[in-house]
Amino acid sequence: IKRIRVLITHYLRPKPSSEMVEIFLFVQNIECCPTPSHINTSSSQLARGSPVSIILIFSEANPMQNNTLYGKMFVDANKAYRGMVNIGFGSNTATTLETDANDAAKMVENEAKSGNFNVAVGGGIEMRRGAGRLQGVYGPMAMISFGSSSTENTYGNQATSILRETATSSGSTIGLSLGGFAGIEYFFAPKMSLGAEVQWGINVSSTGAGETTSELFDGTNTITTTAETGSSSAFGIGTTPNSMISLNFHF
Repeated sequence: IKRIRVLITHYLRPKPSSEMVEIFLFVQNIECCPTPSHINTSSSQLARGSPVSIILIFSEANPMQNNTLYGKMFVDANKAYRGMVNIGFGSNTATTLETDANDAAKMVENEAKSGNFNVAVGGGIEMRRGAGRLQGVYGPMAMISFGSSSTENTYGNQATSILRETATSSGSTIGLSLGGFAGIEYFFAPKMSLGAEVQWGINVSSTGAGETTSELFDGTNTITTTAETGSSSAFGIGTTPNSMISLNFHF
């Protein structure tokens, strides 16, 4: 049976989107077969009603973006605004044992507590191409991030004439990323899809001066001193592409 595909574009309403409808005409045994509803012929099906998408990230190559919540809002059939936010913090406690300075038969415990905090926000413009289950996505994006970390040490033995660190704090780190992304999105069910994409861009970061607090025993008193640590900066252009795999829900 010879089959001819005819594409008809019509507008359901003046805006924000158009809906592509596919009709198959069979030369023999003429019949019309509309595209199954679970196959999105264009992004316009996602733009109806409340055109909002929530994206859950399965894997992310950039540590700053781990556990990041993404979302996007469609403005027409082939364009959406993307946004992302990540507010994260963590802590870790490690203990070690050493001989009690006053009783060699006993052990005392040293404890090191570390913590970190980071915030990242960003946005971009997503363009789409293709029809059916598989669609391509691409566009520009930008992200700004802020982070800091600190460590606190406590000791089981009293201070000695040997200088030891009691606390450290890194300077605040500010990062900026400008670039673009490209990938695919596969609809395996109505309003649900899997996505994969690569992000590439210019990355700039700057870390301010931190400080280290130390102590020692001078034979009479325990003396505490604080010293400033240096600052640093970094710059890169696409040296390591960021990639991610996601599960997308469209509402």
